[in-house]
Amino acid sequence: MAYIQPIPFVDIPHWKPDLPDTNFLDVFSSDFEHHCDRMAREIVPAVKDDPYLLAYAMTDCPLFTEEDLRERPDTIGGKRRASRIGWPRRLRNLDGNAAGKQAYVEAMREIYRGSISEFNTTYGTKFKSFDNLAAARNWRPNT
Repeated sequence: MAYIQPIPFVDIPHWKPDLPDTNFLDVFSSDFEHHCDRMAREIVPAVKDDPYLLAYAMTDCPLFTEEDLRERPDTIGGKRRASRIGWPRRLRNLDGNAAGKQAYVEAMREIYRGSISEFNTTYGTKFKSFDNLAAARNWRPNT
């Protein structure tokens, strides 16, 4: 029978009612790259030549956005807790040396066309520069 082989690089499916914040890894880091390489080396060799293998599935229905993470009653097994952090919150709250924080700041710099004042207007903040944003840890954990 044909099948799809799971390789759960991240474990963040929407249908799990409880998901630790630590499951939202810094996907921009070299640690994450090594984690993915290690999992691929463990899983792929055993199935790579199987003629019934259709594809690899990395994560079933992943949570990406703030809207994905909100509390909701329509998950399998009941209501999902509201306190998930997710990638938007995880990455922006890392320290300035983290690859994910650097990627977040560069994305914000691009979205706001290099204007920290436009960023501040949107977020209700008072950063003096994008470098100050990069240095700010846990500056917006809940919203």
